Amino acid sequence: MSRVPVGSNNFFDVPPPTQSHVVARPSRGTEADSDPEEEAMPEISMQTIHRRGSRGTSGSLSNTFPKASGHAEPPLSASMGFTEPGPRSGADQVGARLATVALEEPEDAASVEFDGMSSGGGRAARAARMHNAGSSALPPPRFGAAPAPAAPPPAAPAPARRPAPQPAPRAAPAPPLASSGSPGGGHPARPAAAPARRAAPGAGTTKELLLESDNFDDEDYGDDTGAAGAMGGSIRIGGRTAAPTREPVPQTTAQAMKELLWGAQGGPPLSWKQGFFFNEKRGLRFGLVQEQGGPCGVLAAVQAQILVQLSPDARSGGRVNTDPSAQQQQAALVDALTEILWACRGAPDASAFVVLPPPRAGESPSSLSHEELIRGVAFVHCGSREAVADVLRASLSTYMEPPGWGVVLLLLSVLLTRGVHVVRGDMDEKANALMGMHGYCTQEMVNLLVSGRSVSNVHDGEIELDGTTLRGIDRPCRVGLLTIFEWYKYIEVGSRLKRPQYPVWVVCSESHFTVLFAEDGAAVAGAPPFDLFYYDELANQDSVIRLSVAPDPAGGWTARVGDSFGDRGKCEGQNIPPLECVIETRWPGVKVNWNGAEPIL
Repeated sequence: MSRVPVGSNNFFDVPPPTQSHVVARPSRGTEADSDPEEEAMPEISMQTIHRRGSRGTSGSLSNTFPKASGHAEPPLSASMGFTEPGPRSGADQVGARLATVALEEPEDAASVEFDGMSSGGGRAARAARMHNAGSSALPPPRFGAAPAPAAPPPAAPAPARRPAPQPAPRAAPAPPLASSGSPGGGHPARPAAAPARRAAPGAGTTKELLLESDNFDDEDYGDDTGAAGAMGGSIRIGGRTAAPTREPVPQTTAQAMKELLWGAQGGPPLSWKQGFFFNEKRGLRFGLVQEQGGPCGVLAAVQAQILVQLSPDARSGGRVNTDPSAQQQQAALVDALTEILWACRGAPDASAFVVLPPPRAGESPSSLSHEELIRGVAFVHCGSREAVADVLRASLSTYMEPPGWGVVLLLLSVLLTRGVHVVRGDMDEKANALMGMHGYCTQEMVNLLVSGRSVSNVHDGEIELDGTTLRGIDRPCRVGLLTIFEWYKYIEVGSRLKRPQYPVWVVCSESHFTVLFAEDGAAVAGAPPFDLFYYDELANQDSVIRLSVAPDPAGGWTARVGDSFGDRGKCEGQNIPPLECVIETRWPGVKVNWNGAEPIL
């Protein structure tokens, strides 16, 4: 049995209710008619610019503007009613609260089996599986007949065995598991401990929480991505059959997550009940599909990570596989979700949690109502990036089911991993919800998925304004973000989002989030000419839109319109494609050629 102080746990950390400190914000102007998309624009008292095309798009940008003076924020620990955890977290916490097992593996020879299928470890195997259509055994969703299975990978050498450790008192010794090791020959073996048991109700103090052992992997498996099995299938690690151990999410935590996600609305609109499934059109099979307006920010953030996974040399702008097989789609989705979830941890040695719906015999999880989902959600503890990927593979059909809860399950997983109070602490206005008016994504939600932090702003670092700290992006990002609101001088996007590690950007334009990506490293370096590719998950495109970007001797829209706030406001009513304005926030003074596609106005 292990006792874990509540304040140091990843997500069983909901502080006692306290009065939130809300920073005053400028009042917004009124509109003649109450268009839901226009109401999702930032709450400002100045004129907002909004033009949309024929598609029913959605999205919002909120809490990105300076707050009124004279409202200094109290320390986070005081405002949230809890003591901030010390430097020991993540794996140290997991070691303190969970029973552990011995792990070992020969050098470069990880072997993971799913329901009888195995795959070798290492970066080479991962790349081969990603780009040679043989990484998964899941039945392809919504794609007709499945492609022919790939040839089985070479068998891994038999793992070297060390003497079995002495068992803990009153517990049977646990067989060793395979784990990636150092060149010297693997991780040191650890004795198996008796699993902790949850205390009876009322046991202990209110400052402690007793947990059962809930991890099925506590070590880093390197870069092996394994293969996918059916939802709920068993997982074989090092020849030992095991299943991810589910733990119910305490209802106090579940309700805190519900309040943080949906706020006063109490739950998501029906449009948020969808999974992560792919376009069936040739040339667009890399793209996720959005069925209704609302969760565009979530889908665009996941789409951006998928594009990174589908490029063999994404950092330098390698060619994107725009027609992946069903297996490649699934492998890319698993890696994308894993990357997002792993980046949300509060410390480098912290763990992650994957949320799964309650099981229903003979029924699909999509049959659950939102309230049934919240009341019955469970989690699986994952001590490594590869453990996250393993759990997601085993439950991928749940996350991909078109009418399912995949989008919501990802958000719940992110909140458990980051911690409810930490997410609120990231935000400028602690009482806000992550979903905005009319069911649109807030900037905090998009930032959480793109950068791992639910900050309210898109500038670099922190800015002090009249005694108030405005928190922005504090680290380099794998994928970036560009927004039409920078063109209108409402905000300034920092270099960490403008110059991401990979040439992929989430785009906020016309109250909708989409993606831009490049196959040329010059786009990240900022040196046109190059081509950008545009994909809108909601627009029902027939093909990806190629935009050729080149220097404009006339200075582009930046020179023709002007650079002041007033000048940019004059763009309203002119036939200027908003996407071109967004592009010029990153590459000013360029000309955009739509290559025969109709410009989006």
